[in-house]
Amino acid sequence: MTKERRQWNEQQELQIIQEVEVNGLIPVLRKYDLSQSLFHKWNHQFNQEGVIKRSYFQSIKNDSLKFIKKMNYKLLQRSP
Repeated sequence: MTKERRQWNEQQELQIIQEVEVNGLIPVLRKYDLSQSLFHKWNHQFNQEGVIKRSYFQSIKNDSLKFIKKMNYKLLQRSP
């Protein structure tokens, strides 16, 4: 039996990180059925980037991707 993959937004991730600080790691991981590796990945991202910086870089990444796709499309249209 496979587990269904869940999507977590930044606010939920931050809430879980804060809840771990109050209630401890193991009880919170059990409550949300999370792996330690996923929690530590989130925690590392928030410690390295911060909430605002993480959102900012995600928006830049999305804008850059749109630009690259647009330029790629233009190049493909010009090629013989």
